[in-house]
Amino acid sequence: MKTLLTAILLIASLPLLAQPAESATPRVFRSEVELQAFRFGNFFQARGGQPQEDVTAFGAEYRAAYRPRPEAADYYASVNVLNYSAADTQTSYGAQVGTSHYGSVHSYNAYINRQENGYAFDVGDQTATANITALGGQYAYRIAHDWQVGADAYLERQRFDVQTGFENDYRNAGVQVRYRRFRAVQPRLGYVVGKRDVRNELESYNEHYWYAQLNVIPHPRVNATIRYRARARDYENIDRTDHRAQWTLRATVKQNARFAWTAAYGSEGVDSSTPGRDFDTNVAFAGLIIAF
Repeated sequence: MKTLLTAILLIASLPLLAQPAESATPRVFRSEVELQAFRFGNFFQARGGQPQEDVTAFGAEYRAAYRPRPEAADYYASVNVLNYSAADTQTSYGAQVGTSHYGSVHSYNAYINRQENGYAFDVGDQTATANITALGGQYAYRIAHDWQVGADAYLERQRFDVQTGFENDYRNAGVQVRYRRFRAVQPRLGYVVGKRDVRNELESYNEHYWYAQLNVIPHPRVNATIRYRARARDYENIDRTDHRAQWTLRATVKQNARFAWTAAYGSEGVDSSTPGRDFDTNVAFAGLIIAF
């Protein structure tokens, strides 16, 4: 379980989004601002046949990176804020710092993220305000000219403003393989296993999922990502299994060296072995990126 903002951006991983885009000419320092608009379908995860509420939100994120030498690693940071239209919701805000390097053979990215008033929603299938601290990292190695393999890990600590019994700690680890022969089209496959320990032990679970992702660059100024994820969740202390299928699509178009437009859409369907726990959600996103 991550903040709702994080879940929205599963279309492209949060650590990558926390970094400004590469510039056409190497620079020691680069930064950008992204203005964001969201529309959440079934924000509170109402079950089938129950009234659903759609929520809009507007936000902004500032991202900056420092690279002392062209071949050196990036040291990056970002801050974000997101305000929701629904009554009784709170403004979310957060920050992230990390370091990354994407070389011809070795690549890595490590970061720590903190979100205040983030909207979390997986434990208990409820949407609630939470403060989340996350630590993550990825490493990839190019074993041949056309193939790259990698591993990643993620740790998360989630606490709520009020005692809900859903306070929890989560961890996962995964592997992936990427085919890089063609610059314009690059497929990727991955597999992840995770475990969540919840104060209310009835909500603790193990999960695993696989995903298939396709990165497409039809033009130097256009890039897109489509991804499918199939996740299975087994609860430890009750007889319940969930299957969750998620589609995400994201595209970015660079207008020029300073401005870029981005949009995304994601949907998830939950099929639970417990009657009355099935539901569907979706989110649409649009943004304007201004580079400095």
